[in-house]
Amino acid sequence: MNFDRDTIIFMGLNKTASDEVNSLTAAGNKVIFIGNGSTQDKIKIGTQVFDLFKHSDVVGFVKQLGVNPAQEQQLVTAIETSSAETRDELAQLAQVLAGFEKNGSGPTRFVLSGHSAGWVFWGEQNGSFKINDIKRITDALHTAAGFVEDVHIAGCNTGLENNIIKWRDVFPNVQTIWAYVEEAPGASSGSKTHLTRWGKATRGIQLEIDRAIVAKTRMGDHVAIWSKRSGYQFHKSSKVADILVRLVQAEPTYQSYFNGSLTVADPHRGQLREYYNDLQSLLGHPLVTEEQRRLYAPRKDAALLLLYFDTKVKINFSRVHATLIANGYKAIGEQVPNYGGLSRKECLMAIDKYEKKMASSKITTSDALKLNEELVHGLKNLEVEHIPLNWI
Repeated sequence: MNFDRDTIIFMGLNKTASDEVNSLTAAGNKVIFIGNGSTQDKIKIGTQVFDLFKHSDVVGFVKQLGVNPAQEQQLVTAIETSSAETRDELAQLAQVLAGFEKNGSGPTRFVLSGHSAGWVFWGEQNGSFKINDIKRITDALHTAAGFVEDVHIAGCNTGLENNIIKWRDVFPNVQTIWAYVEEAPGASSGSKTHLTRWGKATRGIQLEIDRAIVAKTRMGDHVAIWSKRSGYQFHKSSKVADILVRLVQAEPTYQSYFNGSLTVADPHRGQLREYYNDLQSLLGHPLVTEEQRRLYAPRKDAALLLLYFDTKVKINFSRVHATLIANGYKAIGEQVPNYGGLSRKECLMAIDKYEKKMASSKITTSDALKLNEELVHGLKNLEVEHIPLNWI
């Protein structure tokens, strides 16, 4: 086995990922860049284009990788169980790792850069995937995954201890992991500095890494690290009991944002952001109970969507469901509200009016019923099954 400690596999989900890659290469690193494909959910090998939503094309693509039949089946399953608009990135990752799997040599460093809620990752105008989507690929290509020793996850809320433990399962021989508690810096606000310093610190064989290399930089205090030698390290920690006390105390504030009595002035700071950070801290704590997880996991997603309700959620809801909204309101004989231009409180009032009209008129047309479902479970309750996180 040959470990390539000069090269980084960089998986970037945002358009600014190329800027981060340029900063790494300028600092003397070799980078294999996995980014947005030219066409969503399609991948090209030579002159052949594979549609990753067609089973025959997925099989054909995987056969081009030259791995054994058992690995082929695992990779087909990995691609076909992933979500729309990120199959091209995951297929690129499979293609890169398959090459190293066959050669018996590979890079020891891996970066994933994108928006994150800790366990799910997405980019602007792109789809989303979960940690397990990458794990299915590394499980299939275990030799290539075994080369990776240093991991950098450039995304918000990725540095909580439970999230870092998941990455240790993705790359079984990992020695160090770099991630972020609360917000991570973007390409224009510090990530390039963090990445270049991390890149310098992880050249060669490293059994641990010092988070102090980004001390006094923007969001340097948000960095959490894990190493095989020294374990998990972050500059502050909270007991579960303390976090629960803060969550209970903040419950009336959360409800005021949820019902529209309070509005979010800045999604990156303020009472609702602090509440969301505490939810992340609780759910990422190694001592969180399953009962607490069941109770607070849906609340975490709703709080995040509330933070971006005015700037992203209601606007994307109106855009994506424009035809459904028009047809639903036509069925009940009411004027269509401009949900994208309403406040949170006004949205809830409009939804309540629609629900009451549906109940009183007993309308059963499919569009009217479907819109009622999307309004209630999506725009009102903020359930991620109806409001995807990549909308923000």
